[in-house]
Amino acid sequence: MHQANDTQTTLINIAVIAIGSYHLPLSVASGALIGASLFIARKQNYPVFHKAWLFMISFFSGVFGYESTDEIINYILPDQLPLHINSFIGALLAAAFAVVLIEKIYTWLDTRLNPTPATKERDHDQSAK
Repeated sequence: MHQANDTQTTLINIAVIAIGSYHLPLSVASGALIGASLFIARKQNYPVFHKAWLFMISFFSGVFGYESTDEIINYILPDQLPLHINSFIGALLAAAFAVVLIEKIYTWLDTRLNPTPATKERDHDQSAK
């Protein structure tokens, strides 16, 4: 139990150093952190390394993609709505979108690289015609 707390403290310290070294606005850093955490925390059956890798990619996607995300969403939404997407929401959505996109790519690669027996039979039948 003590080892897990040390690891968690180390990871938090690394995140704080990374956030500080880029001089990020707090809204961007917290949006990316929350966006990455929400989507990674619900992945119960993933190995720890896989979760850590997805978290890192998701967090940095939120940090570096927040401006484009909030600009795109604010462009799509009509000006009459009282809703304006700020940097916090942009970072949160960019981080969350990165996880969804990576999972879709994993699923696509998994079906392409490891086809089910039914898929193999169907492909074989189509090639025989």
